[in-house]
Amino acid sequence: DGVKPLPVTDAELCRRCGKCVRLCPTGAIDVHDCLHTDAERCIKCCACVKCCPARARHFATPYAPILSQCFAARKSPVTIL
Repeated sequence: DGVKPLPVTDAELCRRCGKCVRLCPTGAIDVHDCLHTDAERCIKCCACVKCCPARARHFATPYAPILSQCFAARKSPVTIL
């Protein structure tokens, strides 16, 4: 159907703190409408999902649970010369 999955926000859990807006690398979340994600700008990096203190944002795909487990902790930076 061509519809790409996007992060979804639970309006009842969202505190509208703006953290997702500030941490979205592409500006896909509008400060005045943080419940929705712009499909054209979203790169599906899940930064908004990982940073949400209220756990209001989630990414509804079959891969979300395994990705969440594998990438729960930030990896140390590596420099390759």
